[in-house]
Order: sequence, then structure tokens, then C-alpha cells
Amino acid sequence: MRNKIYLLIFCVAFCYSGYAQTLSPDIITSDGGTSLYKDMVIDWTLGEIATETFKNSDRIITQGFQQPVLKITSSAAFEKSPSVVVNVYPNPVNEKLTIAFESKDDSKIIMNVADLFGKKLMMSVCNSQTGNKELDFSAFHAGVYLLTISKPTGEIINTFRITKIQ
Repeated sequence: MRNKIYLLIFCVAFCYSGYAQTLSPDIITSDGGTSLYKDMVIDWTLGEIATETFKNSDRIITQGFQQPVLKITSSAAFEKSPSVVVNVYPNPVNEKLTIAFESKDDSKIIMNVADLFGKKLMMSVCNSQTGNKELDFSAFHAGVYLLTISKPTGEIINTFRITKIQ
């Protein structure tokens, strides 16, 4: 009789262990995806309309977002080279984007325009002497683009978020 009770307890415990909580997050959404570019990964979802966050001393549970901590960094945080000052206008842009340079030395500057997935759409090389350079955005669709100003060594001077309007 005792063995039957132990067997019954074992079977019940084994059956309920199949319903245990998993550690992998599940997201119910209308659309989403993952984009990879070099060493960056962007996971995104679309259609999450309700958000709620619960916190205690050792956990954060956020309903409606994939990441519990969202840190937004402005493009000014990417400025690394005080020897070249760059201003971009107008932003948002319709056709022509003007890039104004002020530099202590006359060196080459590389300008790359990319979409938010990292696909390079335009590249231009110019000298960093004080003056203006225009980029033609008329062929681009309305949206958000990244303009990266860098030196030929790969050192990033500044990155700007450019909005193209119709």
C-alpha cells in the first residue's frame, strides 16, 4: 500500500512538472523582427498597445516591451573629434541638406548616408576646411536616415539623425 502511495505522488509530481514556467520570454505581437549590422543587433516588435511595469528588489517585469531598460542616446553623444565642428541644416530636409564645416586643419572628411538598417545609400568625400557641402536628398523616400561624418582613419566625428520629408 505504501509503494502505491509513493508511486501516485511521483506520478502527480511528474505530470505537474510539465506545466512549469519557462525562462524564455514570449511576445504576442502583430509583427516584429531582428536586424543585424556588424556588432549591433536590433530586435523590434509592432502592435504592443499595453505596457505595464512591475518592480521589486531583484526583478523588473515589463509587459509590452522586449527590453526592461531603454536608454536613448542623442546623436551629440557620438561627437568624438573637437578639431572639426559640423552643423547640418535644414533638418527635416526636403531636397538639399547643407553640411557646414569648421576645422583647425585641412584634412579629408568622409560623409556616409545610411538607412536605419545600416544600408549605405550615399558616400561623399570632401576637405574639412571651413565651408559648406550640399548633399542631394531628393532621390530618397520620406523617412529617417543616419549621416555619419568620419575621418579616413575610421574615427567618427559626428553622427546625425536626418529626417527626409516629401
